[in-house]
Amino acid sequence: MAQCLNRLVNKNFLAKMVPNSSVKVLHNEGTVGLFMNLDQTFYITIAALQISEMDEAKLALLVSHELAHYLMDH
Repeated sequence: MAQCLNRLVNKNFLAKMVPNSSVKVLHNEGTVGLFMNLDQTFYITIAALQISEMDEAKLALLVSHELAHYLMDH
């Protein structure tokens, strides 16, 4: 998961905007959720990982969507 986030940040030249990102997995199986805090910690639930089937392309879609929300500040 952290590799996916780091690849997206590096390939899209976002390292200056997201220099200190980290990933935490929330063990809440009943809720599908992803979000990024102001401290650049990306949170993802086990349910979201299950939906993505741990497929890199599916994870990249979910992560890039949430990363865009963070960068657009909304």
